[in-house]
Amino acid sequence: MNESTKKSRLSKKRIFLTAILIILIGALSFGIYVVLAGQNRNHLISFEESIQVALDHSGFSQDEVSNLSGFFDKEDGFSVYEVTFKANGFEYEYNIDGNSGEVLSHSEERVPNSISDHDSDGNEGFPSDTASSSYIGVDRAKYIAVDYLDLDLSMVTFTKAKLDDDDGYHLYEIEFLSDQVEYEFEIDAKTGNILSWEHD
Repeated sequence: MNESTKKSRLSKKRIFLTAILIILIGALSFGIYVVLAGQNRNHLISFEESIQVALDHSGFSQDEVSNLSGFFDKEDGFSVYEVTFKANGFEYEYNIDGNSGEVLSHSEERVPNSISDHDSDGNEGFPSDTASSSYIGVDRAKYIAVDYLDLDLSMVTFTKAKLDDDDGYHLYEIEFLSDQVEYEFEIDAKTGNILSWEHD
């Protein structure tokens, strides 16, 4: 075997070994990428981060709220933090995506927490007068709900608008759709105050 043939075979072996090495490095890099991507997909935000997301969304700081609580839950295979707190006479409830930190849903419900929330009959923010002539009317209740969201009546489709008696308290239940989002409001039948609202 002459010298040039030996060099040619040696050169082919080097090329072959280099190609194998490149393939192994590529496979190892791809494996590391897959593992890290799986870890990132399963990475949960912290409980403190979920609270901050809810507070940022509501516009309150932690020292402006009371009864701040929350817990972690798995709903239909999804990681969710449920955060609740009270502020300005309302109880807020948030569902926060445990992976992305996105607000999945939230609601506000009026909660009497001071003397000003009680009327002279001792009822907590609800009408004591059952005469329907003293009620604001369903059309006014619709307007209050839509206006609260800075929408126009022409921008929504109502799915429910009725006067309801909830254990002697009279309120309007208003439900409507706008941009494929469903909104639900409960409005005091006498005062027009929004008692609670939420969206899905």
